[in-house]
Amino acid sequence: MSPLFPRLIHAYRTQRPKVNISLLELSSSLQIEAIEQRELDVGLLRLPDNTPRTELVFTPLMEEPLLVAMHAGHRLAKATSIKIKDLRGEPFIAYPRAAGVAVSQQILALCAKRGFEPQVVQEAQQASTLIGLTATGLGIALVPATLQTIAVPGVVFRTLDETDTTTTLYIAHRYGDANARAMQFAELALGLR
Repeated sequence: MSPLFPRLIHAYRTQRPKVNISLLELSSSLQIEAIEQRELDVGLLRLPDNTPRTELVFTPLMEEPLLVAMHAGHRLAKATSIKIKDLRGEPFIAYPRAAGVAVSQQILALCAKRGFEPQVVQEAQQASTLIGLTATGLGIALVPATLQTIAVPGVVFRTLDETDTTTTLYIAHRYGDANARAMQFAELALGLR
């Protein structure tokens, strides 16, 4: 959903029209594993808490705030300032813990830092499903700001008023990789940020 992604793919395809790009949608953990296994050349991901020491290079591409996605009628929808602690006791819609979605791990850590564990009432694998479920009023979701592009009637996004509620998107590739196409892709991504 990041505006960087379509710009990057378009720019690379324009510069290297004969290179076949195969795109896979994988969690951060699965991307790391696939790059290590040489099944994937480059990944765009958020770093999981348990990122192993690896021969991969992780370079920050962009930082963005986490937002609260909620039904327009939610009690916090008109709030001018929301803090993570204000979400204690709220029903959460979240990615499954076992899915290896790094932003999910970050959200758990942010809540733990404020003394509570999110009360997850529904899990969803896809970002669009996560946002769609907030429209039902079933619960709230903490999501990267780029997910605001998923326009679902009845859903509003609110900013968190805290400095540690940002998430970083990285580009990952193997250290010293001799694959020139992959390195050109990574360099182009860094130039577009």
